[in-house]
Amino acid sequence: MVIMHLNIMTGALHLQAKNQVYRIIEVGGNDVIVERLLEMGFAPGEEVRVVSQMMFAGPMITEIQGATVALRLEEAACIQVLL
Repeated sequence: MVIMHLNIMTGALHLQAKNQVYRIIEVGGNDVIVERLLEMGFAPGEEVRVVSQMMFAGPMITEIQGATVALRLEEAACIQVLL
């Protein structure tokens, strides 16, 4: 899903292309998931790179703040990024 606010396009991280860098604008969803993502550094304003997506709905490999982090698709879906 792509959302457009004031001519700014955003989308969920789990739908984005690999080898691209995105700026996080919002982390939403279940409070437990949001807290976990924020603790790992997935906060608004941070840049995240999608490294790869595993087959068969496996984890998404990302890079944030110099660390490589695997996210479940339901976690990545909670992260909105600028396109």
